[in-house]
Amino acid sequence: MRGTIIVIAILILLLFALIAPYRYPLNHLNGDEPTYYLMIESLTKHHDLSFDNKDIEFYRSLPDISKYIILHKESNSWYYSKPIVYPLLAAPLHSLLPSLYSPILFNLLIFTLLSYLFLKKLNSIESYVSIFIFSPLIPYIFWITPDLLNFCIALLATMYLRSKPFISGALSSLLIALRPTNLILIPALFISISKRKDRLIFTLALSLFSLAIGYLSLTLQRTLSPYTEERTSLTGKVTPSIFARLEETVKEKPASKKYDWLRAFDNRSLYASLYFLLGRHTGLVFYYPYLPILLFYIFRYNK
Repeated sequence: MRGTIIVIAILILLLFALIAPYRYPLNHLNGDEPTYYLMIESLTKHHDLSFDNKDIEFYRSLPDISKYIILHKESNSWYYSKPIVYPLLAAPLHSLLPSLYSPILFNLLIFTLLSYLFLKKLNSIESYVSIFIFSPLIPYIFWITPDLLNFCIALLATMYLRSKPFISGALSSLLIALRPTNLILIPALFISISKRKDRLIFTLALSLFSLAIGYLSLTLQRTLSPYTEERTSLTGKVTPSIFARLEETVKEKPASKKYDWLRAFDNRSLYASLYFLLGRHTGLVFYYPYLPILLFYIFRYNK
């Protein structure tokens, strides 16, 4: 088995080496990356997630093409409006290695840990087959987003479901905080636990850690979840009137309405159903290509 892991590690490194040149040097950020990077930076240097004058220097430091961040307003103050789990976990490494590349290194460490914990449970044939499952994840190492973390936590939660239900429940709370639609995984996890005692332990851990994450979110962002807020985006050059410009943006064209993601659960129209499967921000097809694999392993490892 040790030889198998070494071979797989070499294959993963080869894939990594093939993809790495496409993001080096890291001279631009795309999509949600600027928001997540600035959240990590703000937590590291100022221990908060508010967007105010002290964050302007962070914002200016990004390449012009990268200046797109998502914010929401609470009590006359602006806050970064993305879930806190990924920035919180990535911040300690960033404090040691303050660089645009530290979140990518964090992703690599998470992927390496997942690969080790997962592969040691398999025989040689299953390990080689798992390469086809894991290889599509490798590009996500290079993106400063929580997509890789989301999958890794989901898979670890299934792996420890019966042997360590408390850990599985704690990980499940992170899943919900990362993305509201992860709620659909929780019943599948719960019903695959056979012992009543383990179900109680799982539920207790899920509840306790959900409360803790909610408290942190309220403290740092003044909301239980940024997905329940009216959010707007900030783009373009930094000027002295940046906050006035934010106010005008909200008045003219909010980026999203409150509880916008709940459209995914609206059963009143065919559009709502299609949005649940194909929607840009909640679509199962795009965000959950590994969902069938996760459900398979729930029952594969917990019989």
